[in-house]
Amino acid sequence: MKHTHRILPALILLALLAACSPALTSQIGQTPPPAPVTEPTSVPLDTGMPVPPTDGEPATAVPEMIAADTLSHTDETYAYTFDYPVEWMLDPVAFGARTPGGYQLTSWPHEPGMVSEVPADGTLMNILIQLWDPKADLPAFIAQRKAAWDASGIEIVSEADVTLASGQPAKEFVTVASDGSSGYFLFSVIGEDYLVASGNGDIELIHLVARSLR
Repeated sequence: MKHTHRILPALILLALLAACSPALTSQIGQTPPPAPVTEPTSVPLDTGMPVPPTDGEPATAVPEMIAADTLSHTDETYAYTFDYPVEWMLDPVAFGARTPGGYQLTSWPHEPGMVSEVPADGTLMNILIQLWDPKADLPAFIAQRKAAWDASGIEIVSEADVTLASGQPAKEFVTVASDGSSGYFLFSVIGEDYLVASGNGDIELIHLVARSLR
């Protein structure tokens, strides 16, 4: 039997840490809203993933998804799209007034809805909309996140300026927590709000899903 571990601390630290919001509203045990229909896409195989450059290097263009079979999903409210491996599960989620919507992506089969445990070899990813003031000020948003990480003992392993498939600029981070676990974050602006992708597990694959945002 595979060992499992609790992910609640990881979710709080990696997906929504210091979002300056009231207590998160748990969706565990509730029936999630039906997910919009996803459409299969054919994406070329590309097994070579570039290592994110260090801070100060030129912005990096979006790489191709490394999975041969992917699905493409579009959020109807905020009109963004992303690709993800066909074997992953996608569940709509919401975490309260300041994080009104988004998606949880998991690499293993489970009952629909948010998960409370992740297999030892599992990958979990969140793509979320976050409301924060000041509006549409990505440097200020990132500075607040960095301050929260520093206060929590989370170290930044790498950071890079990247360009999403939509042409929108974004900032990408790989972090390591005090327990040695790695995390991935990507921050961008969507309208006046913020688009946040985060996760842990297969950082390489999370990185490619995040960069497919458009």
